Parts: sequence; C-alpha cells; structure tokens
Amino acid sequence: MNIFENLQPKNLINSIPCFKSQYPDLLNLDNEYLKNQLLISEDNNNIIKLARGEGRRLILKSIINSPEIIFDWGQKSMHAFFESSEVREFLEPDVVNKEMLFRLLNLYEEEISYHCRKYLKNNKAESQEVIDKIREKIIDTDLYDDLLLIKEWLGFALHTGGNKKFSAISPWVSTSMGNNRYKNAYLYGVGNLRFPESINKIQNKAFVILDYWELVSEENHTYRNADYVRNELKRMGVNWYRNIHNEVMVKYALFPHQIIGYYYFENDELQYYFINHHYLREWKNNENFKIGDFVYINQANVDFPSSNPYRMIYLKQGSHFSIFNRR
Repeated sequence: MNIFENLQPKNLINSIPCFKSQYPDLLNLDNEYLKNQLLISEDNNNIIKLARGEGRRLILKSIINSPEIIFDWGQKSMHAFFESSEVREFLEPDVVNKEMLFRLLNLYEEEISYHCRKYLKNNKAESQEVIDKIREKIIDTDLYDDLLLIKEWLGFALHTGGNKKFSAISPWVSTSMGNNRYKNAYLYGVGNLRFPESINKIQNKAFVILDYWELVSEENHTYRNADYVRNELKRMGVNWYRNIHNEVMVKYALFPHQIIGYYYFENDELQYYFINHHYLREWKNNENFKIGDFVYINQANVDFPSSNPYRMIYLKQGSHFSIFNRR
C-alpha cells in the first residue's frame, strides 16, 4: 500500500497510532471508541467532511502549542488579520454594492486576464471578453442576493486562481472534500502540491491535516464548492479551470465546533490525532452524540496572547455572518 492509499479516509483513520487532547486522559475514552466515531462520521450523509493541510511554521506552532485557540476560536480567514485594506469594506459579510463590485473587477482585471491565459490558454481578446461579460452581469443585476452571489464567486475565483494579492486578504478558507481530501491536504501541508508525483520533494518536516465538517444543507451559505463557482461562471459564458483538487471554500472561518481535530505528521509519518476536547466531553455525557451534532462553545472564554493577529471577530447565526467586533 503506497502513501496515497494510506491517505484514503478510512485507511487513515484506522492507522491512527494514538489520540491526544487537552484532556490528558481523554476522559477515559479509548482509541477504538474514538476511531469508531471518526469512521461513523464518514457515512453521515448529513455532513460533508473537509480537510485542510497546514505546514507554515508560525501557524503550525500556534495550533500545536495553543490548542485552546484552534478548538475554542477556530482558524480564521486572512480577512480577519487586517484592520484596513483597499477592498476591506467590500469583503465584509453582507456588504454588497455595484460600485465596490466594479472596483474589485477593475483592480484585478490584469490578474483575471493572467489566470484566463494561464489556465484556459485564452488570448488577450478572449480574456477581455470574460471581463466584459462579468461587468455586464453586474450592470444587469439589481437584486441583493444576486449581487452577493456575484461578490462571492468573484472573490472565490480570484482566491482559487492563486492571486497572491487577493489571497492575502481573502475572506475564504480553502479546504478539500471527497475521498482524496487527505491526499490534497497532505500535499498542501508538506509543501509539495506542485510535485504530487514526487514524494521525495518534502519541504515541511512537520505539518497537520485539519479535520472539519459542514452541514450538506449549508452549501452556498457557509461554504461553496469550486465546481459550483465554475458552473455559475460557465452559465454566464465565462469558462474557468477544472476543480482538480476538489476544493471547497469555507466562508470567513473554520469554526471550532466543527473542527473535529487534526492529524499530526512528522518526518512523513503520522504521529497522533489531536481531538477536539469539546467532542470528548459530549461523548462522555451523551452516548448518542455524533460528529455533525451541534456543540456549544463560548468563544468569550478564549484568552488571547497580546500578539494575537486577528482583528475581526465574526458572528455566525445559522448561515448568516456579520462582524461582531474588531479587536
């Protein structure tokens, strides 16, 4: 069995050597019980399982050394790091207007053209046609929901297109879905996405794969599948590149009650699975609890270090987002 076969979801779960948590004794829940809960979640049709690889040193250090932040606060998008930016107001939840849409479109026109040429081999005239079609759609649409949709898929397209300037302030968090989600997350975490055929090109000796879920019913509210964005663009006459990594973009944050835990790899070997302590408490108190059920977490209890970089505090009520506060 090669390493990618080991990264198939049920194979990876069964290969977990041990579990760790903020509760050192795991509340007396044994490894087999916890593995079984992870396996059950793979067959839960009410949720979509997602994975994200993370090997960047500063973020990795925060995840490992301060588990209370990842499991009480979550992992926020780059949007949460900035006090201000050229498109700050446009990117905030529920803010839409045509002036801002045109501003973003004009700001990134050259980058959009570049990505069209890079991924679709379009010439300059065809790239300009893409821009014109997007602009026409903005002009023709007056409904709030339509403008919000255009805003989100335009930002999504720029993010998934690899635009560095936009990614630095993006309100999206990139994840992967499907049976190959751990493989894709592994390649991101190890820093090897460009050379998936070569296992020897390892850049990060230590990295994690975050284990996350979303409700199937929340699609297009709290997250969007890259295939959906591609199809929407195609419906408007705009071709975009294939979703080769089964990418799913989560809006604004990976919230802690949906982070199951993370797989920790070192020297290319799985060392342990660090599980969300809130889940342990739920299982201890309720034998019928399963991954995908609601977990209440009071985020006001998070004790941030003075160096905490997050500026935005999001409020999520159902599928609705807003800015709760700014630090």
